[in-house]
Amino acid sequence: TQRVRYLFREFYDRQEFVRFDSDLGKFVAVTEF
Repeated sequence: TQRVRYLFREFYDRQEFVRFDSDLGKFVAVTEF
């Protein structure tokens, strides 16, 4: 079975600050605000 992993990454001012990981099923903060 082929698994598809979906990653959504959001950037602000060329800095990644949040990503969505389908394996976890939730958004994960990358950098502190």
